[in-house]
Amino acid sequence: MDWMAWNSDDCVHDPTVDETESYTLTEFLARVAFDFKWISLDWRTADQWIDFRIEKLTELDAHKVILDNEHGLRGRTVLVSLSDDPKVVTLQLFFVSPTGMLELHYEPPTAIDEGRILAHKLAKLLDYKFLTHEEDEESVEADE
Repeated sequence: MDWMAWNSDDCVHDPTVDETESYTLTEFLARVAFDFKWISLDWRTADQWIDFRIEKLTELDAHKVILDNEHGLRGRTVLVSLSDDPKVVTLQLFFVSPTGMLELHYEPPTAIDEGRILAHKLAKLLDYKFLTHEEDEESVEADE
């Protein structure tokens, strides 16, 4: 998997909640599992993602505290895949609790419009906000 290109730069997030108060995996699944026709949980791929992050941070000579935090994510992070029709598009995210933001990936990556329909659905189920990378870039430009 091409981890460097994994993230679509879209996300769902709750700007009002402290990360210590965010969903556990059980709470997350209770909110979303019955509203998507297909769901998959993959801890092995999540650990591969963490290993990739650790490798890249090591190359950048990241501080030991950061690397220790990344190592602590192993076994606590799961790749969640959600879809109403996996033949069309799957919405993927790495879930680790606690988290107030979930970065999104669409598979296939070219199915952005279809993926964003699923992302809006996910945000509504979680009472989160959906933010596209275009909106994020606009808010950064407005701040400058």
